Amino acid sequence: MMKQKDKRDEFIEILIKLGPTILGVKPAEIINIKLGTLLDKLKECMGNYPKIDFLEIKEMEKYRRMQVFFYHKEALSKILSQKVNRDFLVNLGYPAEFNLHRYLQILKEKLLSEEFPHEIGIFLGYPLKDVLGFMGEYSLELVDIQGWRYYGSRKLSEIHYRKFVEARETFKFFLKEVDNPEEFYYHLKDY
Repeated sequence: MMKQKDKRDEFIEILIKLGPTILGVKPAEIINIKLGTLLDKLKECMGNYPKIDFLEIKEMEKYRRMQVFFYHKEALSKILSQKVNRDFLVNLGYPAEFNLHRYLQILKEKLLSEEFPHEIGIFLGYPLKDVLGFMGEYSLELVDIQGWRYYGSRKLSEIHYRKFVEARETFKFFLKEVDNPEEFYYHLKDY
């Protein structure tokens, strides 16, 4: 019985981590999830919520985990199609004409390659200035680390971070109100 409760708790913890993405506040999240029933349950659950999709990136056999990129279709499309972000991504080899599926395929290919694609920060909803600062593209000073590294002015980064934290707390509260967290999507429209 205890083992089942642990799996349920782990499932709920992952749902809470995905909360900002489920609510459309954060465009995406990447998580390493245990292979087996937990992964299957999450895929089934997210597959029933039409605003969210996911991309399996790679299986990490040594750790018996799958790296999964969950994304809110509308929120991610909005972020990636912003001119400043699209121009940045085009300079890194993404097509000039925005296509969400193609951008995700390129990101996946890069995640599977030797060199880590730091532009993933844009996909995850981090401000472009922080991604550029992390990549060393601009001589912006590292001013804080909270969720990710803040470069230059703290204000924009803090606004994004607060929105993500508030959305996570909102979703956590929402899950407590729901009888069956596996079917959260039935109740989301009322929230």
